[in-house]
Formats: sequence, structure tokens, C-alpha cells
Amino acid sequence: MPAKPTHPDPAGNVQDLDPESHYLKKELYTLIQSDPSLFEFLQNGSLDGIWYWDLEKPEVEWMSARFWILLGYDPQKKEHLASEWQEFIHPDDLQVALENFKKHCADPNHPYDQVVRYRHKDGSMVWVRCRGIVIRDDNGKPVRMLGAHTDLTLQKKNEAALRKNEQKYRQLFETALVGIYRTRVADGKFLAANQSLARMMGYDSVAEFIAEFKTSEHYVDPKRREELIEQLEQHGFVDGYEIEVTRKDGTPLHIALSSILYPDQGYSEGVIINITARKRMEQQLAESEQYYREIYGATSDAIFIHDLQGRILDVNRTVTKMFGFTREEALNCSVEDLSKGEAPYTQDDAVKYIKKGIEEGPQLFEWISKRKNGELFWTEVKLEYTIINDQERVVVVARDITHRKMAQQALADSEQRLADIIEFLPDPTWVIDTQGRVVAWNRAMEKLSGAGKKEMLGKGNYAHAVPFYGVHRPMLIDLVLKRDEKWESAYLKIQDKGDGYMASESFHPEMGEKGRYLSGTATKLYNARGDVIGAIESVRDVTAEKKSEKERERLIVELQEALGEVRALSGLLPICSACKKIRDDKGYWNQIESYIRDHSEAQFSHSICPECARDLYPELDYPKQV
Repeated sequence: MPAKPTHPDPAGNVQDLDPESHYLKKELYTLIQSDPSLFEFLQNGSLDGIWYWDLEKPEVEWMSARFWILLGYDPQKKEHLASEWQEFIHPDDLQVALENFKKHCADPNHPYDQVVRYRHKDGSMVWVRCRGIVIRDDNGKPVRMLGAHTDLTLQKKNEAALRKNEQKYRQLFETALVGIYRTRVADGKFLAANQSLARMMGYDSVAEFIAEFKTSEHYVDPKRREELIEQLEQHGFVDGYEIEVTRKDGTPLHIALSSILYPDQGYSEGVIINITARKRMEQQLAESEQYYREIYGATSDAIFIHDLQGRILDVNRTVTKMFGFTREEALNCSVEDLSKGEAPYTQDDAVKYIKKGIEEGPQLFEWISKRKNGELFWTEVKLEYTIINDQERVVVVARDITHRKMAQQALADSEQRLADIIEFLPDPTWVIDTQGRVVAWNRAMEKLSGAGKKEMLGKGNYAHAVPFYGVHRPMLIDLVLKRDEKWESAYLKIQDKGDGYMASESFHPEMGEKGRYLSGTATKLYNARGDVIGAIESVRDVTAEKKSEKERERLIVELQEALGEVRALSGLLPICSACKKIRDDKGYWNQIESYIRDHSEAQFSHSICPECARDLYPELDYPKQV
């Protein structure tokens, strides 16, 4: 018979499991022996499997169904053998379990209690607490072993997650860009801090910072610490409390502190943000605002601040100079008072511009304004919707453009005079801008080309070439703006006379009955600043001159050819008075026809005159010369 089972308690004392030690235990054991359902209830309700091992037959071990279900297997397919479970336990844990088994068999006071890892059917790991007690015979020999399994997988996962979170938050604590701390309220001693706070305060390490930093010595204004403690004690926390402290080297540092008080523990925890740069920017912004306020007052443009209904809320000094009102008078004026007051320069028209500025964005337009003395003058107005101090506002900048308008009118008059001059030039003339668009086309040009002003003005893409060539292509007027060897070579003659001035001759077979020869001149046009603004070209029909010139050239060629066929003899010729022979330069006497033939291009053909015929041939009957 097995002996009474014993088992050490958590303190290491052996507990007596004899059912006779208490009547309730005895009653429970009796019930378990008589009612198997109670045993099933205990193993199903409080354990994740129990096992019972025959140490006299070590290969035999009974495992409850819950153990195999825990590992994901069908209990019906598993045998009650020790080898069944040993293939699923982690080798390292199996070794630990076996060592504990040996020690427990040798000494009942050594607990058989360890956490081991099993491989689940799906490959995951199952953590199990495995406890057991050895049952001995009367001689103390281990003959059986009863054990229980408790699933700790969820607990282990939670522990792992907790460690991971602790590591993550520790990492965040150490690497956070803001300073994180714990400080004792009584004296301000730092109990914990991260590296960012240590660096912020000018220390190389957290240990050095905690050891050396004395809070009371680093407040620029010690009263600020008293106020901080008062707010902490009153509210339990502070948020964004701004103070100025000094770093290790004494340089000032602006910080924003957020903290929570733990009164029972006597410390506070929180974060510190370095706001020195922000404070510096705020100071610069304040200085910048003052600077721009001065510019606002000193600018040469009149500046108005309006509400969305057009009421004037503020003006700069230039408004008073430009319009002749005092600042107080200007603030009491309506837009109508400062305008011509007739459409489209009324209060209603101004409100329409304000609405467009809100809906569509900045507006730029010209406006006829009115001074205090009633004088009207032109202004250029830029209107823009904006937010000033969290209020919707409209900023209007007005510039006096009276002189510009006068200059524009003078320019318009000058352009009209130039247009009139071009219009009545006797030669066909036209003008293009730098984009190649026709901006002038005079009457002579209409007559030559057959194309009217309305048809040509404003046209680009070499439209002015069509009446001359039948196609869109560059002409001399285009080449003075942009040289092109290909099109220059298409002219009969072309000359670059310098300073953007060129001349050409060309033939146009499409014009007239048999084509026309045109002589053209073109030059660049400049504005007052010396910028190229376009080009102008004039052409002249030289067809008649070309025909006369060709006729003259033809006659000259014919005359040269005729003269080329005659070689004249000149000077004294020594001739014999009897035989009529001529002596040459070498002293020889030659027949007259031989000499003339050799010294000119004349050739002789021989015949006989009537007188010689009668003398030589008297027998022949020759008619008498009348």
C-alpha cells in the first residue's frame, strides 16, 4: 500500500494530507471515492490537467484529458505513456524537470514545482506550471507521483508585454526630446531625470545632473518657485508654467514646465520644454511688429484698414498727406467721401470689391479718389482680405498714379501721332510687336497686299507674310528681331546695315500678273528705356526698275558681244604704191589681205569687179555700169 502523501507548503513545511486529520477532509475524501463527478469537478474547475505516474513502471503515466486539450490534441488519440508528452516539452525545461524530480524523490522537502514550455499543435508555445508530489510506500520508496498542470501562457504573454512596454517607455523616457523628471517638493531635489533634461541644463550625464543641480540656485527669480509650489498644492498640477532658469554655465534658459503633484509621496513628476528659441522669436516678433508699424506709418502709399462693411478702422500718416484730412477726420469718413462718388466710384462699388476680395482673393484696380478740397485724382488700389488680431479685416493700399496717368495719356497721344504718320506714308508699311502680332498696317499696305486693317491687326504667326508669299513664314521684319540664315538666304539680296537695320530685295510670283519685285527695309523699335518693343518694315514696288535694269543689262551684253567680234587696226601702215603689199614689223612684205587677216578678225572672200573683168576677160560681154 502507498504511504500517506506529503507535500511541502510554500514555506517548505511538509503538510499532512491524511484524510483523518480533519473530519471535513475525511468527508471530502470519502465523497471523492464514492462520487467520481467530484474528482472531475476538481480537475476541470481548478486545474489545467492532472497526471498520475507509476514510478515502478516509469513508461506508464496517466494524463487527464485537459492537458492534451491545452496542447491542442485529441485526448482519445493519445496513450497514457510518459513518452507521449516528452516530445512536446522544451529540451531545456525537460532537463530542469528531471533534476527537480530526482531531488524531490531524494528529499520530500525539495518541491517539485517549475514552469515549463510545451509546443502547441499549431507551433505556438504554451507555458505550464507543473507541480507534483511523490507517494511513497511503507519503506519510503517512491512508487507513485501525482501532479497538476496550470496554464500560465496568458500570464507569460502579459508579463512579456509588460516588459516590452516598460522597455518602450524607458526608451521613450531616455530618448524623449523634452526633459522628463521627478523632483522632491520640499527642497526641489531631482530624484530622476532623462538625458534630454540633463543636456538641456548643460550637464553631460543624468548622474552628474542629479548629483550637482540645486534648484534653489538656478531660478532667476526665486519667487517663481514659490508661486509654482503654491499652484501645485492648490490645483494638484500645473500646465505650461513658464520660468527662467540658468544652466550649469550660468547662461539663461526659458522653460515651460508641466507637472503633477503626488502629495502622499512628497514628489512631483512632469516634463520640461526648452522655449528659449520661442521666447527669442517672440522678442524678435515684437521688434518686427514695431519695425513694420513704423514702416506702415512711413510708407509713401496710403493704407486703410476696413471692416467687411467698408467702414474705415485705421489709416496711416500718408492718408492724411494724400487726402488732406486729419487722422480723426479720415476715420470718420466713408469711402464715398474719399471717392468721386459717381459710378463706378461709389461706396456700393467699393463694397463689391471687398466682397470679391473675400471670395476670389486680392483685387487690383484703378479708382478715382477725391481730396478734402474736392480735387479728383487717380489712384491704383490693392485690396486684400486678411485676419488681424483674430478679426476679419480688409487692407486697402492706395497709390497716387496721377503722373502715371498723365504719362499714359501722353504716350497714347504720341502713339496716335505715330500711327497717323505711318498711316499716311506713301510706301506700304506695317509694324509688329515682339510676339510677332501686327499692330499697324497702313493704307499703302492695304492697297499693295489686298488685305485690310481689320483683317490683319492683332494677328500673329507670320500672318503678315501670307499676302506676299501665300504661306506663313518669316519676313525681313521678323529677321531683324531674330536672325535666321535659312530664311535670309531665300532673298535675292539682303544687307545687314547694323544697329538692327536691314535691307532686302525679293521677288514675289504670287503678286500681280507676272509677279513683283519688292525692295524692303526693316528696323527694330525701342521704347524710352532702350528695350526692343517690336519692328517696322516698309516695302517699295521696284518691278519696273528691275525690268529696265534687265533690259539695259541685255543691251550691254549684246553690244559687248558685237564689239568682241571686231578688232580695229590703227597707226601707220607701210604699203607699196605699186603692188599694194604691206611691210610687217619684221621687214617682210605681205599681201594686203594676208596682213589684215593676221592682224584682225576679218576674213576675205575673193571675187572680181566688172572693170577688172573687162580688162582681164575682154572676150566676155559685161554690162556697162550705170
